[in-house]
Amino acid sequence: MTSRARRRLSTFGVVIGALGALGASACEAETVYYPVYVVPGPPPVPCAGGVDEGDIDTDGLLDVDPGYGVGTTVEYSDDGTWRFAVTCDFLVYGYPCNWTVLVTSIDGSIESFEPEALEDNDFIERFPTVPGSTVEDGVFLDALTTDEVDAFSVSATPGAGMSVTIEIDGYCAGPYLFWLEGGEVRHGATKTTDLYPQG
Repeated sequence: MTSRARRRLSTFGVVIGALGALGASACEAETVYYPVYVVPGPPPVPCAGGVDEGDIDTDGLLDVDPGYGVGTTVEYSDDGTWRFAVTCDFLVYGYPCNWTVLVTSIDGSIESFEPEALEDNDFIERFPTVPGSTVEDGVFLDALTTDEVDAFSVSATPGAGMSVTIEIDGYCAGPYLFWLEGGEVRHGATKTTDLYPQG
């Protein structure tokens, strides 16, 4: 859609070591600086406990610079389509990122999913989100990402929220989750973030 605004995520070598500093960078309105992730070891930004919440703009888009920064972006369209994309700083440090992303609808359901630009070593499937359940109410992605964008979209109940749980290399990656809220780039603080469509 040509009417949809696109925002850009980039890193340009900015390393942020504290969660509170993520949104404090004095930068252009369309740019967010997010942490550079160095393997081995956990991400430099720790996760808080509990479940975070946020509002996500309808029809807002986020661009990324694959290979130069680490992040998972979420976008929502008013027809109930959600898009999730992961990137890595492989061209900076030479290490791939192993992302796991689990999504499930809040007060709705996921009808279908569509992989986008996934490689043979990436894995996506319907998945139960309640321990011990056999009901495959979510979608699970396990992707080894280098200098590309690995993505997928889900078709869900329009207007219903979406719960997003992410890890990178087995560590909580909540602070690497990005979305647009009120035209501004926001990020998570916990392993799981519940997002609710607005506008």
